[in-house]
Amino acid sequence: MGASSDCIVLWELVGMEPDFKDISVVVIENDPLNAALAAKLLRIVGVGSVVVCKAESVIPSALLDGGNHIDVILMDVCLSEADGLQLFEALKALPHLQDTRIIAATGHVMSAEVALAEAVGFHGFLGKPFDFDRFPVQLARILNGERVWEPL
Repeated sequence: MGASSDCIVLWELVGMEPDFKDISVVVIENDPLNAALAAKLLRIVGVGSVVVCKAESVIPSALLDGGNHIDVILMDVCLSEADGLQLFEALKALPHLQDTRIIAATGHVMSAEVALAEAVGFHGFLGKPFDFDRFPVQLARILNGERVWEPL
């Protein structure tokens, strides 16, 4: 995976490098370049299943099927065709997503946006662009149930 020295130290502390091959991540993003970059980074760190959905005014169809387990949703909250906060509320209401970690992922990292994301119940906040060296650690922490709030 090409982990940075910070990652190596973390893996030594926990005793192993994370294995993301059985992890399923959905990216909700309306900018094609950002979607492609997020998907590429997830594949580079070894995520087994990556689905990219363009945000619309309704829940993306890939998320309606309760037969597919989803571990993490990385969701841009500043969407051109949908209200990110309303979409988040709709996702939280789906029974099959109750254990899914929904992470706000946006380039809008002002304190007001971060506070709003936390107030409505996101499980974390990652600023974009994602930091290649920190991302595997952030993802491992998210999967371990930690609330990861790292807008910068």
